[in-house]
Amino acid sequence: MQAGPMTQLARISTRAQVITMLAALVMGVLLLAQTQSAYADERDFELVNQTGTTITYLYVSASNRRSWEEDLLGSDVLPNGRTARIHFSPTDRDAGTCMYDIRGVGANGQQWTAYGINLCTTSRVTLR
Repeated sequence: MQAGPMTQLARISTRAQVITMLAALVMGVLLLAQTQSAYADERDFELVNQTGTTITYLYVSASNRRSWEEDLLGSDVLPNGRTARIHFSPTDRDAGTCMYDIRGVGANGQQWTAYGINLCTTSRVTLR
């Protein structure tokens, strides 16, 4: 038995809806992937605290700067043995710069500094 014109029209309409839905799904996935990469910066890294004490202040500055940038921890702290994810804005004034100095200051005032870290090729920095 052959399908009537209305059945064929319904199949065509259903196919078009499925194709439209698949296209929308693919576009959504592509948009999500693009959005995530837009927020990622090649300088983003994990900082591991292996100092034996809590880090209360954390400074990350481009190596060519003469002073430290603002404290990245704010009112937070980084306990010994813990890891913090450090994110950069792709539009900050040092965008495109790879070499950074990193300083952690403990509750007792002790300092740990790592100089000349290439954050474009490093994903994890450990202060000891």
